[in-house]
Amino acid sequence: MKILLKAFFFVIILFVWSCASFPIDDYSKKEKLLLNHLESWKNFRIDGIIGLNYKSFSFRKNVSIRKNEEAFRMDIFDSGIMGMHPTPFITVYMDTTIVLRLPFQTEENILDSLFEKEKLPDFAKIFDVQKLINNKEEIIKSKNYENENYSLIFSEKMLLEKIVFTNPDSYVILEYNRNYELSDISFFYDKKNISTIQIDKISHQRIEIKRIE
Repeated sequence: MKILLKAFFFVIILFVWSCASFPIDDYSKKEKLLLNHLESWKNFRIDGIIGLNYKSFSFRKNVSIRKNEEAFRMDIFDSGIMGMHPTPFITVYMDTTIVLRLPFQTEENILDSLFEKEKLPDFAKIFDVQKLINNKEEIIKSKNYENENYSLIFSEKMLLEKIVFTNPDSYVILEYNRNYELSDISFFYDKKNISTIQIDKISHQRIEIKRIE
């Protein structure tokens, strides 16, 4: 009987210990997933197709998005980016300032209102990876990170899946494929999908980004 009681208590203790240790193990797994994911946002290049539907203006064109730890640049091309001389249709460049290059600029230009500098999110702040790493405990615990400008929402796999700006009706949805690679980015304004980027290729090597004047 004593042997059975000892065995019983041993099993109970083992069970309690395993339950108590699981959150630590779970935390370490999520921490690793989160840190790996955040590192991937430091440097990247995305090539794909962007569709835009805003008011009476719509198009579907090739897009190239590049980011390193100093700058962000998006080029929307009037022709295929694989051509000999691809022509940027729209360019958005951000470092400490924002530079826009639109195909035509008038007071009535719809694109001017869509790409108005004051309305563009500060990607340098959103993708301040070190700041997010410093707040990893909060992100792992709540799957959320907030400040006065935006809220970042993460999935159970610690993947960034939604960015909500000051106006909660304006947000970005990020979707991933079965390999947990970014596949689609959808932009919503007044709860309406105004643009979607379908990603054909994404890489994370450090790249130089040319500033536009």
